[in-house]
Amino acid sequence: MRQGVPESKSLQSEESMKKELQAYNYNPYTRDVMSETDMLFPMLPNPSLVMYVYPHISHSGVPVPGYATSFKLYETDHYALPGER
Repeated sequence: MRQGVPESKSLQSEESMKKELQAYNYNPYTRDVMSETDMLFPMLPNPSLVMYVYPHISHSGVPVPGYATSFKLYETDHYALPGER
């Protein structure tokens, strides 16, 4: 029992407080590890290049239809240090 509050009243108020807190969505306002890391170390631009391969005949004589493929300009993604951009 809390100071002058009966045990049943105390439990009811705690339960109602928990329900009230669950009704609010604090996710956009709270920090977590991923958002903090993304803010401290932003990813530097690494553009994708798109290459079109024209239809051709393979070495074994099989026709290959034309297709597009993409690849990153740099092999690995790079991150800026805090304060850099």
